[in-house]
Amino acid sequence: MDQKLINLLKQLNTHGYTFLDINELINYQIINSDTFLIKQIVDCLHNLGEINLKSALVRCLTKEKLTSVTKILLDEFYTADHQGYRWVVGNALYTINDPRFLNNYLEIVTNESFGDSRQMIVLLLGKANYRNVAVKNVLLPLLNDYTVANHALEALAKFKDPELFEMIQSYVSETEKDKFLRTMKQLKMENPDNKGIQALDPKGMWRWRARTARKFKKEY
Repeated sequence: MDQKLINLLKQLNTHGYTFLDINELINYQIINSDTFLIKQIVDCLHNLGEINLKSALVRCLTKEKLTSVTKILLDEFYTADHQGYRWVVGNALYTINDPRFLNNYLEIVTNESFGDSRQMIVLLLGKANYRNVAVKNVLLPLLNDYTVANHALEALAKFKDPELFEMIQSYVSETEKDKFLRTMKQLKMENPDNKGIQALDPKGMWRWRARTARKFKKEY
């Protein structure tokens, strides 16, 4: 284990914790009131350069409603120079689900330079706190961006909006329209009682997502 991580665990254990390794810290259910623990993790995160180690510390902070670290993780997302690490940070933001930073999320998902590291932020916009017209209008054009198209479709499915069935057609290329239409019918978006992606046969949907992603990558 890296010496900086060893020192972090030692520092935490002198304050009443009993972490034997980084995995125990990752699995620990940190909450916003754990201010000392959060500060130590963030300080260590800022002092690490190795991507795998930084990713491990971000996973320590990937907890539902851990909103005290949202701004810190957004800064990490913006300044990261590694797409894989940025994706890990985006996944943490998805899990935390902090609606105060909606404008940041919209800025991120519309910035194509972030590539597929945006995927979980796109998916975040399908959660209940974000289902409004402005978000819908941001998600629809993403259906033509192969790096996030599947995630945008899944987010839109959660809106349970019958009008989306027609609207999505105008954003999909002709070569992919038939597949999207079949998928939309599976999602039953025309039915307001649709429970979203969970109502699907998961094997069929995931096969479709994989095929669509591969085809998009060939065409663009």
